[in-house]
Amino acid sequence: MIEDPTPSDPRSVDLLIVSYNTSEILCDCLRSIRAHRPPDSEISLTIRVFDNASSDSTVEAVTRDFPEVLLHVSETNVGFGRANNALAAESRAELLLLLNSDTIWTSDIVSPLLAELDRWPNAAVAGPRLVFPDGRPQPSAQRLPSLAFEFAAAVRGTRVSRLPMLRRSRRLAGSGVHGDPEAREPRAAGFLWATCWLLKRQYVDRHGLFDQRFPLYDEDLDFCRRLAASGLCAIYVPQVVLVHIGGASSAPVAKLHAMRRGRAAYYRVHDGALAAFVYKYLIGGLWRIRLTDRSSTPRGG
Repeated sequence: MIEDPTPSDPRSVDLLIVSYNTSEILCDCLRSIRAHRPPDSEISLTIRVFDNASSDSTVEAVTRDFPEVLLHVSETNVGFGRANNALAAESRAELLLLLNSDTIWTSDIVSPLLAELDRWPNAAVAGPRLVFPDGRPQPSAQRLPSLAFEFAAAVRGTRVSRLPMLRRSRRLAGSGVHGDPEAREPRAAGFLWATCWLLKRQYVDRHGLFDQRFPLYDEDLDFCRRLAASGLCAIYVPQVVLVHIGGASSAPVAKLHAMRRGRAAYYRVHDGALAAFVYKYLIGGLWRIRLTDRSSTPRGG
């Protein structure tokens, strides 16, 4: 008589969300997760929320409406990276799912991301295709940036980019700036936005999560760069789709400046003081010109 195989234990996944004054958006996110949870028999999903000293009703709303959520309430705003590090340190799950609070699940995203992560032996993280609520594509994956790429992105669409000597820069800026939004097959990517990451915990234990020298912006880029240096990769899984309410193509000037500071820190950490200087003062100067030049529209970088 052949006995039925013993069912395997479900895989443990801790879902980590950092929130700051996003009560309504966070609750919408949590409701969508509740509606599209993976099967409990296959995946044991625990939701952990770190509230970064919100002044709105986040704590009250989560406590009242989502008793299944493990809520960490901070007395101060410690930033995105530190908050995720704190949640990861509390977790003992096999896998971590980092998720922005301004996302909406329209299906179970955990199971297909995990299946793809298991399929790639040298993959440490997998991420989905991001779209706006109306279905328009968002930046999801790209190559690791270089100073040449930064220059090409800064002059893209300006009169300077039309110079014959900058023909290569135009090609560089136009290829892979935000990955291929039409891609439908999984592929290795240099960088995935940390809007949604499914991570193998063993690599977080080995390499750490976010470097706290990056309080805001590009801590995710730094993590992917460290993975690549260790021979590991990130997997972009475009058949898994996640709605991301944020990620608008235009941003307030203050936010753009914060993003540039994060990128300068990235070059300083990985490529040295000279690279950081070139990015901050030369390429940064080009971006400042763009912000004040009504004849050109910034398109990202």
